[in-house]
Amino acid sequence: MKLHTENKSVADIYTRIVYIVENARKLSIKAVNAAMVQAYWQIGKLIVEYEQKGKERAEYGHFIIQALSLKLTHQYGTGFDRRNLWYMKKFYLY
Repeated sequence: MKLHTENKSVADIYTRIVYIVENARKLSIKAVNAAMVQAYWQIGKLIVEYEQKGKERAEYGHFIIQALSLKLTHQYGTGFDRRNLWYMKKFYLY
């Protein structure tokens, strides 16, 4: 009888630990996603501010996006291609 009680206790604790770990993972994913959204907005802002330097329109945005894409992709891998950098810029502007 004692072995059965110990197994039930282990199962109960295990279930509670699984809940804690799963909940922490969900919260971590949400926090990371929120931080990345904020980072993408800030990246878009920096690109716009650098490109335009107070002007209504940038004259050489394609060059900056291309150069940044090459350098950032080299350092961080995927996620910083030209298209994504343009999306970050658009995200900031809207």
